[in-house]
Amino acid sequence: MNHLIEEQDRHHASSSTFPHFDNGDVLFYIPPSQIWNLHADVLRRCSPGYMGSLLAPHHAAQLIKAAEKAGTKTRYRLELVPSHGNPNGVFIRKVRGLVSVFHINIEALLSI
Repeated sequence: MNHLIEEQDRHHASSSTFPHFDNGDVLFYIPPSQIWNLHADVLRRCSPGYMGSLLAPHHAAQLIKAAEKAGTKTRYRLELVPSHGNPNGVFIRKVRGLVSVFHINIEALLSI
C-alpha cells in the first residue's frame, strides 16, 4: 500500500512539468535550452492531422544496428527557429540530411 502512495506522489509531483521520456523517438529542441524527448506514436495519436503527417513513419531516420545497440532512440528531430512570418517561430525537421520547414502555433503544440 505504501508503494502505491509513493508512486502516486511521484506522478503528482512530475505532472506539473512537461514530460520527457528517455526512450522517446522525437527530439524537440526549443532554444536556448529546452529539449524534450517524446513518443511519435503518442503525438500521432493525439494529433492525427498535423503530427500524423509531420511524424509519418516514412520520415523517420533509419538507425543502424550499432546506434540501436548504443541506446540511440531519436528518429525525428524538430527544432524551433525564428521566423518573420510566424511570431511563434517555425519548426524545421531534419531527416536524412534534408531540412523541411513547418509553421506551427507553439501554444497549440504544447497543449497536446
